[in-house]
Amino acid sequence: MSQRPKKAQLSKAADRAEGDIGEVCWDPTHNPNYITLSEEGTVAQFVIKEKPKDGKTSYPPCFLPVRSNLRLHSGNYKIEFDIERTTTSEQIGAGAMLMWNIGEDWGFFGYLGASSSAWSYDPSTGDVVTKTESIDGGLATFDGPNGKIIMELTLPRNEEGSMVFEVNGKRSKAVKLPAGSVVMPAGCFLKQGQKLKITLIK
Repeated sequence: MSQRPKKAQLSKAADRAEGDIGEVCWDPTHNPNYITLSEEGTVAQFVIKEKPKDGKTSYPPCFLPVRSNLRLHSGNYKIEFDIERTTTSEQIGAGAMLMWNIGEDWGFFGYLGASSSAWSYDPSTGDVVTKTESIDGGLATFDGPNGKIIMELTLPRNEEGSMVFEVNGKRSKAVKLPAGSVVMPAGCFLKQGQKLKITLIK
């Protein structure tokens, strides 16, 4: 008899040991043909490593997702994303996703902020995006191609939490998160050469 597929449910902090939050690095198994990691695993760069046998360059569809090995819960955290781009107009995303019992929900085409359980800050436009729509616009953009995005997470073990982004001292509105959420920091690239560094400040 075949097993029934799991019913999708949000992961709960109560099902994890306090202090078990994973590692501060990007996942080396996620899109390894397109992402190069630094030795310590904290810097991810979009690089096409190999050309297919026909000699043509193979690009991933639209956006290229990158996920971290962090699973944050039961505490307050501050994540810093250091971003390098070629031009100020290039799109790139940094933010977080809620974890489900069946993994994470990217939505479509690897764009962080496509699903209802993912939020992304786009420094090219100054928007916080979820379900492919801006829920907080007119925020700070980078002064040049490079910059920092700060993400503050308030994650009570059994109560509702929140997420706030900050760029150049300007803070976004708080995004409400379900009670007992488990959160995975993540990002998405659009252009080769872009870099994304992740740091857990506290």
